[in-house]
Amino acid sequence: MVLRSPNSKCTLVYMIVKLLLSSHQKNDRLQQVEMYIDTIRNLSATLGMESSMIITKVHPTLNELCGISKNISDTILAKLNSTVETLKEDKQKRTEKLYHLGKALTNLWNLMDTSYGDRRQFFHVTNLLRKSSSEVSDPGCLAQNIIQEVSQ
Repeated sequence: MVLRSPNSKCTLVYMIVKLLLSSHQKNDRLQQVEMYIDTIRNLSATLGMESSMIITKVHPTLNELCGISKNISDTILAKLNSTVETLKEDKQKRTEKLYHLGKALTNLWNLMDTSYGDRRQFFHVTNLLRKSSSEVSDPGCLAQNIIQEVSQ
């Protein structure tokens, strides 16, 4: 027979509650990490960038191919947030740049009375004139090579 003090049940309940809270916090952090990673993947695709490289730069354990459990520290969450914000800013800048280039192309075509067939090559750029930055999400539509192609 094991002798227990009256407080041992309280201590056990306290430890179980603490363990459950810890487990809940871990699940919340893992969900946050997954949300950031999904956002990075989507933004990277739109920007024509390799998402796995970006994610691995934040921390190698975040790469699914790594096979190691993910680091979900406050520092990693802050780095993921910063990466997402940087990609969003880059998306906004590229959208604005292509918007201005598309507007200039349209004005030039109108002055030159350019045929629809000749304009079709840059439809993916002029189509952006009808979209807000948040609506621009097609893979590769804001890639650097697209911007360079239109700029020339």
